[in-house]
Amino acid sequence: MTKIMRVLVLVPLFVWFSSCSSPDKEHVDEHPDAATSDTIMLIGDPVGVHRGTMPCADCPGILTEIWLGSDGTFLKLATYQDRDTVPFGEMGNWELIGNEVLLKGSSGLRFRVTDQGLSQVIPEAGGASTGSSVDLRRSDGDLLDRSMRITGRYTYADESHSMRPCGSGAEIPLGMQVAGLEMAMWYTEGGHSSTDPLLVEIQAHLGLGPSMEGDGEEVYLFVEKVLRRLDGDCPSITSPL
Repeated sequence: MTKIMRVLVLVPLFVWFSSCSSPDKEHVDEHPDAATSDTIMLIGDPVGVHRGTMPCADCPGILTEIWLGSDGTFLKLATYQDRDTVPFGEMGNWELIGNEVLLKGSSGLRFRVTDQGLSQVIPEAGGASTGSSVDLRRSDGDLLDRSMRITGRYTYADESHSMRPCGSGAEIPLGMQVAGLEMAMWYTEGGHSSTDPLLVEIQAHLGLGPSMEGDGEEVYLFVEKVLRRLDGDCPSITSPL
């Protein structure tokens, strides 16, 4: 089974989201223009959790929480205030371009790195960009054990369950327990295969479970509830606008 993002499954969670190596000063001096995690340390390290409220067309605001991992993976939670109690989740990879962070999932959000955290970047006509007034402030803690609604393609093979979240390029193992067995029934009854997975929306949270290979632990999505079965392809955006 392909590992989450691939690094997600192989790397312990405290390394995946929390650790950050010290900058190599010699490397920075020799390559001052290189867009790397080393050079970004000079203007503020983006790795960690960032929180803020983004505008919403039909609600007071969208509480947005973004967890940037030092391995280039991210988890984004979006809670529509006065409307939803369980946030919409999105997982994928992020890339540092100059002093801007690009979320390479289905959202395509961009943020400028600041001393306080992240500032959203809104593209202008002609490809230019400008910083908006929406800021996400660096916060303590993590997003472990946070329930979220997440959509992806579910696969059941060799007595193991996995999901490829929409916007992500890799699989993450599922902790099923009783909550997700309904998906396994849909999968087997529908004759699905790894090349034809089942598109579903679930309520789940990130946590640690026993490694599928060898000793130790790896990151799982623990299924709390199966929300619905979907048809067609992944939506272009995993949470509504």
